[in-house]
Amino acid sequence: MACDDTKPDNETAQPLFLHQGADFVQTFTYTASDEVTPIDITGYTFSMVLAEKKAGGTIAKTWTTADGDFSIVTAASGIYKISIPASETTSMTPGTYWFDHNATVSSQIIPMAQGIIIVDEAA
Repeated sequence: MACDDTKPDNETAQPLFLHQGADFVQTFTYTASDEVTPIDITGYTFSMVLAEKKAGGTIAKTWTTADGDFSIVTAASGIYKISIPASETTSMTPGTYWFDHNATVSSQIIPMAQGIIIVDEAA
């Protein structure tokens, strides 16, 4: 599959920053296409894959609800978060990575976000 320069609707406008050796917590709100109306995420599970490049890159990390990396904060308001402890970020190699974040509900995979994560080297 060829990539083009078209920015997908779910691509983040700004990169996420993950500091090596620090806790990483990012909260998300899932909304309807109007970007205001929250979508109830009861029963949803989440995953995020970190790769060396956008298409076909080596997978550096995978985070999932099953592993305890994602949690629902307020299901009716569509609020959930990813929490990665410093003990895990310490071993990450600094650099620029591509992330692909999805939700699953009733066997349906929903693309939630994608974009760049920059892993900063610990001081």
